[in-house]
Parts: sequence; structure tokens; C-alpha cells
Amino acid sequence: MPFTFNDDLSTTRDKVRARIGDIDSGNVLMQDATVDAYITEHTSVVRASIACVRFILGALARSTTRNVLGISGSIAEATANYQIMLTDLEREAVTDTGIESPSLSIASVNALNTANGVSKAPPRFQSGMFDNEQDASAYDSPDWGSNGG
Repeated sequence: MPFTFNDDLSTTRDKVRARIGDIDSGNVLMQDATVDAYITEHTSVVRASIACVRFILGALARSTTRNVLGISGSIAEATANYQIMLTDLEREAVTDTGIESPSLSIASVNALNTANGVSKAPPRFQSGMFDNEQDASAYDSPDWGSNGG
């Protein structure tokens, strides 16, 4: 199984391997060709790392816990650790793309209006509110209240 890793992280493959913890030539998790395929498929080190962790999780799902000469390795523990790594990488990927989770707050609209110099809240609808054309024109501007209304 071909495996290369350099501590200087000079290649994208090295960076992906470092992120997923596949740096031990004695315990190889993925072949170079597989890592390279994910690097080619995805646009960033983080996204390629996510794909590699999913690959490793799939391999762990097919494995069983073994007990040899009283020494056992828990696949469940490794799977849990890789699930945590996957969650962390997915969060990082969202941050890298500039996509942010929405922040909802009742005060956010008022804070925005205050920050933009808007001194009065937008009008609430009332029956007959805009019967007078002149009064309605004060609210035509996106900068409420700046037209003297």
C-alpha cells in the first residue's frame, strides 16, 4: 500500500494526512491514490479531509472489535473519535466558505436602524394610515424618517 507523508507539509496530500491523523507509515489508513482522488475532487484541504474522514468511518463501520492475546482494540472508540473530527472539519468548512449560521435576535433590526442613523421605527399598518398622500411620501425612502416624516 503506497504511503507518503512529510512533516514539512509541503504537499496538499501531506496537509490532508496531517488533518486526518494518517501520518504513521506503520498504521496506514488510506493509500496515496485514494487521498489524491479526494484532493482532485474537492476544492480545498478541509473538504478533501472531510471526504477522507468519511472514507475512514466507512472502513471502520465494516470492521469488528478484535481481541488477540488479551489485547483488544475498540472500533467504537475510533469511530467516535473520527465522528468528532468530522464534525469539527465540517464546521471549519462552513467557516471557510463564508457561510454563517443565521443569528436571530429581536433587537437586531432596531440595532441596525440605530447603526444606520434611523431615528424612528418603520410604521406599523393601521387602517387609513396612508389616506393622505403627503404623509405617505415620508416613508417612501429606505431611510425612514429622513424625509421629515
